[in-house]
Amino acid sequence: HVSGKHASGSDLFYRQVNEGEYSFEWDIVGHLGWLVPCELDITPIDHHGQQALLVCMNDISERRLHENKIRRLVFNDSLTGLFNRYALLQRMKPVLEQLPEGERFALLYINLDRFRAINDTFGHATGDAVLIHCARQIKSVIRGSALVARIGGEEFVVLLPGCDLDAAAVVGNRLRRTVAAFLQYEKHPVTVSVGVSACHGGDDTAQALFERADRALYAAKAAGRNCLRVESPQAA
Repeated sequence: HVSGKHASGSDLFYRQVNEGEYSFEWDIVGHLGWLVPCELDITPIDHHGQQALLVCMNDISERRLHENKIRRLVFNDSLTGLFNRYALLQRMKPVLEQLPEGERFALLYINLDRFRAINDTFGHATGDAVLIHCARQIKSVIRGSALVARIGGEEFVVLLPGCDLDAAAVVGNRLRRTVAAFLQYEKHPVTVSVGVSACHGGDDTAQALFERADRALYAAKAAGRNCLRVESPQAA
């Protein structure tokens, strides 16, 4: 089986073998239509004067499950399922390094307002439920190639490729209004403050981008929360 193809993918299989690849992983279609991840060990042999292939298939379903579990632990936040700080930084670094001069790239730094009071008043189980619901509301607004991460506590980050400050502010305000409209507990709306920073190629770093977004977020908190502030590269 080859992803995205209706056929069995035998042409690709034989091409890999002809190129000297005799050991690789391949998804095999079982008799019920299930995909079974297998490790193939292939040996060319002579069979009654004809060239043939001896193919040994080892089911690696359990190993693949363990690998996926480890990958999730490394790259995903265990509570919300979003990317974690490590995954976010791993994806930001090559994007910033390869960003052409003039290309736009924005970051939203999001913080749940008065989250400590929610935990202290209603308990950590309620706090966790609020974080999960907040993550869902953020993802409901974000589309395309944007990346959403929870980087710790009540802090979320959204990376918006192709966005300048103005476009990112529009997304951030839409996100802020969505959270306030759909997220509440005991009839009290739960809100977020948003800090926005952006770069346009050049020598900008992830640290500089975060520092500007953090200052913008602090300004939003100081302005009374449930609002958005921006900080441009020139402000740094």
